[in-house]
Amino acid sequence: MKKKILVVASPWLGGSGMVAFETAKELSKRGYEVHFLSYETAFRAESGKENIKFHKVVGFSYPLFPFPIYELALADEIAAIVQKENIDIIHAHYGILFGHVSLLAKNMLAHFGKSVKVIITFHGSDVLGFNLEKPGHVVPKNLNKWLIHGADVITVPSENLKKNLLKIYGIEKDITIVPNFIDEEVFHPVEKSLTEPLFIHVSNFRKVKQPLVTVQIFEQVVKEFPKAKMLFVGDGPEKKVVREYVKKNKIRHVTFLKSVKSNKEVAALYQKAHVLLLPSLYESFSLAALEAQACGTPVIATNVGALPKVVLHGKTGYLARPADVDKHAKQALKLVRSEKLWKSMSVAAVRNAQQYTNDKVMHQYTQIYDALN
Repeated sequence: MKKKILVVASPWLGGSGMVAFETAKELSKRGYEVHFLSYETAFRAESGKENIKFHKVVGFSYPLFPFPIYELALADEIAAIVQKENIDIIHAHYGILFGHVSLLAKNMLAHFGKSVKVIITFHGSDVLGFNLEKPGHVVPKNLNKWLIHGADVITVPSENLKKNLLKIYGIEKDITIVPNFIDEEVFHPVEKSLTEPLFIHVSNFRKVKQPLVTVQIFEQVVKEFPKAKMLFVGDGPEKKVVREYVKKNKIRHVTFLKSVKSNKEVAALYQKAHVLLLPSLYESFSLAALEAQACGTPVIATNVGALPKVVLHGKTGYLARPADVDKHAKQALKLVRSEKLWKSMSVAAVRNAQQYTNDKVMHQYTQIYDALN
């Protein structure tokens, strides 16, 4: 009999939330009863078309504290859902908050005689912290050590993140690598020409994604290709900074799209685009790079984290150091000057992405779930 699984994650446009929702969706297709808990419905959910039971939680309000007590409300709701729905496994995506409250809920449930397994998938900054120039310096180390030791299974999307986790926390623990994946029925290439290059950047507009560097790269490209276009997709704290830079420097043909509602809409944007610009300070894997390549869109990215494994330099795109605007711009111009070069990279990108299809990767997850007793 298939196990019942509760996925706890962010609903936002961001790697951990997207991977969590796609995992939940794929599990439901394979006969698992899947529940998804967050503070909003997952942004890629298509109005109940998925066979997933969504749950929302609202933070406690308490007069003594000038802020909502969200963490305790989330842990309490997890415990309630586990008991009511007889959940077998809690799968938390992102260690900070979602992992911690899942382990807290597990410990609470033990007092009520209810046993439940906890899987934590770390995604990047929850391991490295929020100052990526000093990995491991600004991170809740004690909380994370407790979490790593207490979880039944820890997974990460890449060997690079696994090495960082073991080094930063100085622990010995079996860590399972399960890469991100794409739905090849949705993310696939379409015919397109390179007459007016369209660049795209998809992120949650945090500093780690360097959206300002992205627009500075495009600023150099558009000097040679005045008809080139730039599409920013997503929302976050750095979006205002990018908008102000575009306005101040009078950069033409830049469009901002706040969000998209389904995988089909995300794929349609990648299918129209010619190049994904991804000058991140760090990527533990990068679902955006994978989805873009699956749609035949080469990637200009940084040589950090797991990106050299996901984007093959000189074959499916180009890599350079973070913040090297000139190098990124030269690479982008080289790519769009030659339709022959761009087409060869487009074909190679699709072939590269096919290593990470949903069937291949989900088999790893189902093996993990089925082995937990």
